Amino acid sequence: MGVYETCETDTHLSILIMKIKKVSGVIFAFLIISTFYACEEIEAGEIGSPSEPVNQSIDSAGQDLPKQEIGITVTVPPDDIGQIQVQPIQSSSVNFAKEIQIAYIKDKNIWTWSRENGNQQLTFSGGVDQIKIHPDGQLIAYLKQADDFHGELWIIDFNGQNERRVLGVFELDQLGSGARDPNSVAINPYQFNWIPGTRKIAFNTRQVFQDSSFIRLDDLNWVDIDSLERRTIIPPFQGGNFRYSQNGAFIAVATPSEISLIPADGSDRKIALEYEQVISYSEQKYYADPIWSPDSKSLYVAISPVDPLAEPRNPTTLWEIPVSGEKAFQIGSIIAQPFISSEVIYSPDVQKIMFLRETGHPSENRSELFIANNDGTEELPVQKDKFIQLLGWSPDSNLIVFKQGENWEARIGRIGNPPEPLLEDSFGIFNIKWVNTDTFLILKEYGDNFLLVLNSLKGESIIVDEIPAPPTDFDFIN
Repeated sequence: MGVYETCETDTHLSILIMKIKKVSGVIFAFLIISTFYACEEIEAGEIGSPSEPVNQSIDSAGQDLPKQEIGITVTVPPDDIGQIQVQPIQSSSVNFAKEIQIAYIKDKNIWTWSRENGNQQLTFSGGVDQIKIHPDGQLIAYLKQADDFHGELWIIDFNGQNERRVLGVFELDQLGSGARDPNSVAINPYQFNWIPGTRKIAFNTRQVFQDSSFIRLDDLNWVDIDSLERRTIIPPFQGGNFRYSQNGAFIAVATPSEISLIPADGSDRKIALEYEQVISYSEQKYYADPIWSPDSKSLYVAISPVDPLAEPRNPTTLWEIPVSGEKAFQIGSIIAQPFISSEVIYSPDVQKIMFLRETGHPSENRSELFIANNDGTEELPVQKDKFIQLLGWSPDSNLIVFKQGENWEARIGRIGNPPEPLLEDSFGIFNIKWVNTDTFLILKEYGDNFLLVLNSLKGESIIVDEIPAPPTDFDFIN
């Protein structure tokens, strides 16, 4: 699985894709996607032959549950997704969503919601782009625009108190020093996240230019939100995408040509896997995206073939990387759709993968969805259709969610029988985040705006808020 750089324009990309009615071939779809992505991060069984599909199908999550009721009743004319009517439906359960606290961006400010307190606005000066709730639920970290070019890192308590800047323009401009392009006008945070078990935020940066283009600095730093101490773990152009292990002991760092393991203190960096640079067919580079196992003892990663558009398609290789220091080893391979249009997605327990494969004539723009073991064995065909987009796994690794068809209907299923619609009305769903094994948040189109809706697989639902387009970032604590 790889990461093909993203930014704010990705939100518009998903809206555009949902409304495409006819596409002439996979190359046209690729051109659309690569154009948007060039502007600018959204975590076994018996071994058999990768080439022998198992004659099974997928079962709906609602198969053994009461009939679902969506939190919004939507009437969608077949040829006009934009015209909808909405009626709120309140939850019938006093316990549904009782412990969930949600933070989201509305009108470029941070809002929170809980069943007890309802909607509360936390910030009022605007400019908020991304948010991350601390695992203890007490703090929200966020990126905020200081001006047309500069971004800063801020913190606010979840109750709305003690808003403060952690990294300002001055501190960020000091990063990169001699490595910075003299024509750049700003150094901004790029990826950021809380370091597990600490009150520190890890981040890398990018340099922004007058025309709003950017170049990644591929560094890695952290800042302590209490002392404001800062440290650079990886200097500019020696890092890439980063992901801390669940126990916080190690950092996986992916560059365009290797994956490294680093102890959390930044010492003794070791190259775990080298791979040939992948042709991205754009100015942006391909970065592999290793996923940690829940016990933090190993990484799993799918590596794209060097030329993802070569005919016939070359295999995507599947790897396991032990943290113990043993050499990474290839555990299998699959023939998958080029990463440019769809990624391989690991289940949270990293025992399964789901992926797309092109099928039929390229002009038909048809894909087939498969589930397989993490080594590519026991391929299970799930769905074949025009326009399939993968939305991910449930936290217990039992359910998959995807969108399909010209109207991008969201569907859900588990191994057993054919998938069913995610909700009674499953059109116009932009994003989904699972709160727990049976509760999830969605952003759903509502005319020119979006609804943030909390849903249960048991049919309960609550409309959290209506949010002006474009779609916004949201997070939760449970």
